[in-house]
Amino acid sequence: MRTDHVRTERVLRARARVVVATVATAVLALASCTPPGGPYPREADAGGIEDAPAASGFATLADVEAQPVEWAPCGKYVDCATILVPLDYEDVPGETVRIAMKRLPATGDDEQRQGSVVVNPGGPGESGVDLVDAAGSIFSGDVLDAYDVVGFDPRGVGASTQVRCLEPGEDDPTARLYDLRDERDVERFRVDHTALGELCVERSGPLLDHVDTATTARDLDVVRALLGEERLTYLGYSYGTLLGAVYAETFPDRVGRLVLDSAVDPALGYADLQSEQLAGFEQVFATFVGQCQDVAACPLPADADAAQERVLELVDALDADPLPSDAQDGELDGGELWSAVTGAMYWAADWPALVTGLADVEAGTDGTVVDEIGDAGVMAGSDDVNHPFAFPAIDCTDYPMTSTYEQAVENVRALEDASALFGPGSVAELACVLWPAAADVERVPITASGAAPILVVSALRDPATPHAWSVSLADQLESGRLLTYDGEGHAVYGGVSPCVDRVVDTYLLTGELPAEGTICD
Repeated sequence: MRTDHVRTERVLRARARVVVATVATAVLALASCTPPGGPYPREADAGGIEDAPAASGFATLADVEAQPVEWAPCGKYVDCATILVPLDYEDVPGETVRIAMKRLPATGDDEQRQGSVVVNPGGPGESGVDLVDAAGSIFSGDVLDAYDVVGFDPRGVGASTQVRCLEPGEDDPTARLYDLRDERDVERFRVDHTALGELCVERSGPLLDHVDTATTARDLDVVRALLGEERLTYLGYSYGTLLGAVYAETFPDRVGRLVLDSAVDPALGYADLQSEQLAGFEQVFATFVGQCQDVAACPLPADADAAQERVLELVDALDADPLPSDAQDGELDGGELWSAVTGAMYWAADWPALVTGLADVEAGTDGTVVDEIGDAGVMAGSDDVNHPFAFPAIDCTDYPMTSTYEQAVENVRALEDASALFGPGSVAELACVLWPAAADVERVPITASGAAPILVVSALRDPATPHAWSVSLADQLESGRLLTYDGEGHAVYGGVSPCVDRVVDTYLLTGELPAEGTICD
């Protein structure tokens, strides 16, 4: 119907202006907190980090795990280092890739120290190196006394050997609007994404076939070994939970204390992931609308569907006539409003400001408050032209594509029909069908038989990784234990709930799990 076409087009216009990586946004807000150190050196000052696989000097995996690690200061409180790992673990003497690491040393004395905790922010495609800069905002003083906090950029990402598709200043052939109810745009999408894939193959070479999570889990084990740890202590958010779970399945006897916060269900296929995530956004938006009604200035109707339509009307109005703003580029347009509303679903703490900002937009007075919410969700690394391509490079080699191109188009249309605000533009599966590197793994439950107890953490109302996914992962894991936060948001540990923070801290410091069925407020 015409109405569906119009609302799809306006959301796509909004998405075209502001790129939001839905799985990672909340964790990136953590990474945007005031850092204790400086950023990892990149590009020209990266100390010789190469963008393509290099020849190996290793004969065996034991050689890889015995290489010297040269930590050097890269900020006031942090050190950085680069290690080499095999491009292909089935060919250790072959080519290598570089893995960038950052460490915030523990602050306690020798009696307090327990080793290292490795962190991953999710994505896939986000920087563990950058997450270390937020350690003081995530961990308690007791945990920081006990552990070095270590982050690494996974292969294909950031300061590690990076997936490269574009050169600086080069146009992305897929950076355009696609109305996938128009068969001409369906074909244009195919042509453009095929062209992008050819560029990625040309610039990234064999790396594209070796950025899957199973391979990164082996890199994580090399990191563990080079840190001198017999067992891995780990905190992973969102996609980082999948990495942690795959690690536990691959190396159950090397599992120490694993915290998997806002979990991805490893048994789900891609189409189910997309549809269930969309339902999560719908649920959390409805909760936001309900809470908005308690504020006299709330500009949204009480019905959640009508509220979505009202937001889209405001998007249209701002596209036609942006509001002045003291943030970002000096004005608020429709794309920035859509980004702020979507990003705020990750953080209930942003909701009072969002209500105020929406009221300002409704009154046509000022766009600053909404613009500032959008500013807080800007992705680290978003100024890197190749940053967005790590997401499909990893995702598309993690999930076998069971749909044909035509079936994937129909799946996109179904998502558009399911949600006026959040559905249009959900094209990740469609893009993966055309991605030049295919998955050679099967998505099955993970049990990690024989692993030490693993703590899974989840908000009851999580837009990006629905609570049911954490329930499922905790049930799949032979030693899994679920901790639930009765609230909204994505990525719970680290300042959202004092109760959750206490429970996770106790687990990290002593190994003690919460009682079965524990729910925090």
